[in-house]
Amino acid sequence: MKETENDCVEIPEVEVQLVKSSTIHGTQVLRNSDKVFELFQKRADLMDRECVYMLCLRSDTSMINYSIVSIGSHGYAVIEPCEILRVAILSCASGIILVHTHPSGNIHPSKEDVEVTDRLSRACAICGIQLVDHLILGRGNPEHYSFQCHGNISGSDICFEIDAEKLNIRKVAEEESMFY
Repeated sequence: MKETENDCVEIPEVEVQLVKSSTIHGTQVLRNSDKVFELFQKRADLMDRECVYMLCLRSDTSMINYSIVSIGSHGYAVIEPCEILRVAILSCASGIILVHTHPSGNIHPSKEDVEVTDRLSRACAICGIQLVDHLILGRGNPEHYSFQCHGNISGSDICFEIDAEKLNIRKVAEEESMFY
C-alpha cells in the first residue's frame, strides 16, 4: 500500500480467476465411483508420489472441471480444505469428489485420510458444497477405495449409485483379510 499526499492509503484491486490448463476425457455424468476411477486410473499408475485431484460437479453430477490440489511425497500429500474449496467456489460447484493416489498400491485409507475426509466434509458443509466422495487409487491396483461406498461420507444430497453386490464383496474380502 502506498500513502498519497492526503494521507489516504491506496488499496490495490485484485482479481481471481480460473485458468484452463489441460483436459481429461470421460463420461459427462458420473453415476458411481467406478466412472471416476476410470478417469484417473492411468494417472494413478504413473504417479510415484501421492497426488490429490478434485473434480467439481454440478448437482446432476456432471463434471465442471478438475484440479490438481496437491502433489506430495511417496508417503503423504498435504490436503488443505481452503485450497480445495477455492477452486470449487470459483467453479460454482454443487459438489466435489476428492481423488488421491497411493503409490504403494495400497488402497486402504490411513488414519490421516479418514481425518482429512471428515475435516473436508465439515468445511464443505459450511460453504454449501457437498463432498460427494473421496477415492483412493493405488498405483498398479485395479481396485479403488470409495469413502461413500464404505459409509464414511454422509449428509450428501448428491449421491452416487452404489453397487450393493460389489460393496458386499468388498466387505467380505476385508473381513476375511482380518484373520490372516
